[in-house]
Amino acid sequence: MVGLVALFDRDVFLKLAACDLFDDVVTAFGVAEAYRLPSASRAGARTMLRRWRPGDAVRDAFLARVEMLQRRVEVIPEDWVTDCQKEPLFNAMIGADTNIDAGEAYLSIITLKREDPNLLISGDKRFIEGMAALFPTDFAALRPSLVCFEDCLKAVVEMQGLDELRPRLTLAMECDGTLKVALGRDGTVTQERFLEALQGFHPLRAQFA
Repeated sequence: MVGLVALFDRDVFLKLAACDLFDDVVTAFGVAEAYRLPSASRAGARTMLRRWRPGDAVRDAFLARVEMLQRRVEVIPEDWVTDCQKEPLFNAMIGADTNIDAGEAYLSIITLKREDPNLLISGDKRFIEGMAALFPTDFAALRPSLVCFEDCLKAVVEMQGLDELRPRLTLAMECDGTLKVALGRDGTVTQERFLEALQGFHPLRAQFA
């Protein structure tokens, strides 16, 4: 896959920064252009840090990477956002009780409507459940482009090997529940077991058939 446009939601963008895997993921998926939501930023990292609570050195390194990526990765263009707001699907998606926020709606509609070969990189389980339940036709069209955090981990581990990535993943393992469980308490899990755990916790595992 070469020349892809990748659209990153906040959570996956920040988790990849925490694991120092953003560039590895871009390489693994053949991404030519990357865009992020405005909330995928240092300011947007505050909620994640409150949950994660890393030590000072790990926190400072994480925030430095977020700032660097914030400079390198462009926010989704304003005209793309404006076009989304004209779509009836946008208002339907952000309606009451959909579990879909505006950022996820923007990224979904951009992915569905643009002719570019896009990847929507998002790991929000409520978003996936809401799309699948309430907008099944649109979700079916979106599904081939949807990449979750688990997919990102799987791609880089298969490309480089778990042993190569283990030090980075271990430092950041508390940032994500699936990563923590997949690595195990002592971080010595085998690559085979690690990949099995990722599949077991994958938000789209109901689609595996």
